[in-house]
Amino acid sequence: ASAGMHRDPLLSTGAKPFFHFGHKWVVLAVVVTMPWGKRLSLPVLARLYRSEKAAAVANKPHVKLTVLGLEMLSELGKRYGDRRFVVYTDNGYVNRTIVQGRPKNIDVVGRGRMDAALYALPPRRTPSTMGRPRIRGRKLHSPQQRADSPRGWTRLTVDIYGRAADVQVKVFDAIWYKVSHGEQLRIVIVRDWPGHDKDDVLVSTDLSLRAEAVIEGYCQRWSLEETFGWVKSRLGFEDPHNRVEHAVQRTAPMALWCYSLTVIWYAQWSKRRRQLPMRAGRWYRDKTAPSFSDMLATLRRQCWSTWVSDQADAGRLDQKSLAPLLDVVGYG
Repeated sequence: ASAGMHRDPLLSTGAKPFFHFGHKWVVLAVVVTMPWGKRLSLPVLARLYRSEKAAAVANKPHVKLTVLGLEMLSELGKRYGDRRFVVYTDNGYVNRTIVQGRPKNIDVVGRGRMDAALYALPPRRTPSTMGRPRIRGRKLHSPQQRADSPRGWTRLTVDIYGRAADVQVKVFDAIWYKVSHGEQLRIVIVRDWPGHDKDDVLVSTDLSLRAEAVIEGYCQRWSLEETFGWVKSRLGFEDPHNRVEHAVQRTAPMALWCYSLTVIWYAQWSKRRRQLPMRAGRWYRDKTAPSFSDMLATLRRQCWSTWVSDQADAGRLDQKSLAPLLDVVGYG
């Protein structure tokens, strides 16, 4: 139900796209930092995207990805109106739907376009000026044109995906009229990004963020990709083949919520332990922090230990003899 052909971002290239049949979910997650320094993305909201063909079959209106994203941001901003949020997203969601329609307590940071048409603030209006107030001023150089200039670069050392990297940046504020209308955005052009052959550009609706905060915050998005990998391999996110619409809306998202609940439980459980249980493979001898697989295995062991203890007789139960069995059960 509600499945369709969707572009696979992992296999697709600029020259040859790949498509797979299945579901496409838009997920909003909260990035948390574990006590040992690892950042994890915990899903809190999810929306199912239907292609135009799938929406017609389900007799439902076709809703764009960005509209689904705006629905979740609006729900988040309304629920926690007294808090401020910074949402990091890819360039597919940095458009006028998200930027102009977002709640006032939410800022957006994401990738922009190197060929974006940028403008300065409108000139100050005098009392004798006639007509409607101007929204934008003179046209500015695009990020690509600014990047082509050898002047104005600043070198920074930032944390990119957990590793220190030296990059060059150019930072300025401008109006991206097509996206932000009359709102000024902070533009950060990045050169020497590890793994990127070309210059890139990030934009932020929060003008108080420094270039380091914009770059390092945007890199936190990778933790959501890790979340998708774990929920698929350990929690069966892509296994269900539901034929009923209600089952689709319940089964797959449950894997996302189980991921968040497992991490929250482990964070509370690990506070009372000096040494955390983990399994290190022969190919991963320098492992110093537990992975989600270790967290899930620990939760399973605790559940099975409690169940076995409750089922045992009143006599003493040898926990040591159960340890190998529980380890196998925990890791599946």
